[in-house]
Amino acid sequence: MKKQGIRRYIILYDIAIFIALFVSLYFLHGKPAGITSDVVYIQAIVTFIITFGARIVGRVYKQILRYGGIQGYIRLLVTDAGAFLINFAFLNIIPLKHVSRAFLLIV
Repeated sequence: MKKQGIRRYIILYDIAIFIALFVSLYFLHGKPAGITSDVVYIQAIVTFIITFGARIVGRVYKQILRYGGIQGYIRLLVTDAGAFLINFAFLNIIPLKHVSRAFLLIV
């Protein structure tokens, strides 16, 4: 029996989408007044680490979503919701100015 590991192409695809969304949102939405680019980059990196860490811990990348049925999508939804809540709490602890909640939700 073949051991099912982490699907690297799915991770690379998700990383590409994350970066594309961040770049497009950064240039279309712009940074809010009074926030430096460094703060936006720090928050994007923290969001990236928390989101992909939650997906790896939640074992989202160990299955192909189209073959996993509804269970795979529910697992993805729950891990992303948990990652959002952790990210929201963590970014409120960091003593930095914050980007808008819309920016945080989309990324």
